[in-house]
Amino acid sequence: MFSKIRNKLRWFIIILALHLPLLCYTDNEISHSNQNKSNNSNILNLLEQAEEARELKIQDAIAFGNEALKLAKQIQSQKLEVEALISISESYRRTGEYDKSKLLGDKALLIAEELQDNLLISKSLAVMSELLITVNDLRTAFETCSRLLEINYEKKNEFAGLTYVYIGIIFRKIENYEKAIEYHQKALDHHEDNIYVEYNILENYLDYKSFVITNLGYDYRINGDVKKSLDIFIDLLERTPQSETYIYGRALNHIGVTFLIMEDFEKALDYCEQALNYFEFENELHKMGNIYNDLARIYFLTGDFPKALEYNLISLNKRKELNRSGLIASSYRNIADNYLDIADYTKSEEYYLKSLAEAEKVSDHNILQYVHGRMAEMYEEQNKDSSALQSFKKYNALYKILQD
Repeated sequence: MFSKIRNKLRWFIIILALHLPLLCYTDNEISHSNQNKSNNSNILNLLEQAEEARELKIQDAIAFGNEALKLAKQIQSQKLEVEALISISESYRRTGEYDKSKLLGDKALLIAEELQDNLLISKSLAVMSELLITVNDLRTAFETCSRLLEINYEKKNEFAGLTYVYIGIIFRKIENYEKAIEYHQKALDHHEDNIYVEYNILENYLDYKSFVITNLGYDYRINGDVKKSLDIFIDLLERTPQSETYIYGRALNHIGVTFLIMEDFEKALDYCEQALNYFEFENELHKMGNIYNDLARIYFLTGDFPKALEYNLISLNKRKELNRSGLIASSYRNIADNYLDIADYTKSEEYYLKSLAEAEKVSDHNILQYVHGRMAEMYEEQNKDSSALQSFKKYNALYKILQD
């Protein structure tokens, strides 16, 4: 979601910088300049295709980004090289290949610093902030956010506002909910007057505002104030035009999940199914996968295990279409959890092992740790002490890695 907001703005800035009038050129110079313009346009088109593919088929997004990077190097455009590196880094973050994402993000930042281009530095820092938050390197994330805010604070631009969002998420992750709410409210207040006014892009403003309000809802919900969270999500729904299908569908989903937490399963089912209709219309595979998982949880908690399994498998297949190992591992884990809850140890072990295999492909330590912990419980319930001990040792080793 971070990148979705950030990327919609950048094309306007890049195109202005690249399409300048041709003055006082010789025929050869004009020919060369036209070729450069053509290459620049090709690179921008590839980066736009990468952004679109990121929501549908992530490997295509990586391929488009790599092609853009190759062309940028050929025409020796370091600015476009940075844009391409940022694009590929974001795609690898989505696949869960965090080491690759960090390597490319660091490289983008290094080149941007050499160019002394604050816009590119800010974009690189924003991408790195998202990555560091994702992998729970919260100390480094806070340092990166502080630098991003320092560069942009006086400009009161979109990066300053996004930094408040990042910092709010960091505080939520360390369970300082009061600070999380403070920074997310600050982000909302900041952008009421400053976000996108210069470019007059209403869609970006709506995306951003809904994103911040959603984070406020999360803050209250995780802090135990579920009623306040529900009020925030309902207010967001009522203020969002139905023509804004992504935002409207997401608000419906948040309301459904909140009712699920409140154990009002009838309303949870109603809102989640409404949300699913919106995302099926948009063919948003990622959101569809998430909502089918939510529906599976509702059916499991209401005692309809066959229906829960059916929806879990649909969620798994949607995520397989995206070809994102982290999400696939999460689906296998959810199925295994359900089997463990009904004491079907054979099936739960089968799906936990599948989850581990997918998580290991992208070194997703969070899922690996969780699964080894659950497998330790599973083996303990069967009095398989040796296997339980091995799983528990792996759980502890991963815990130390995550703490470091």
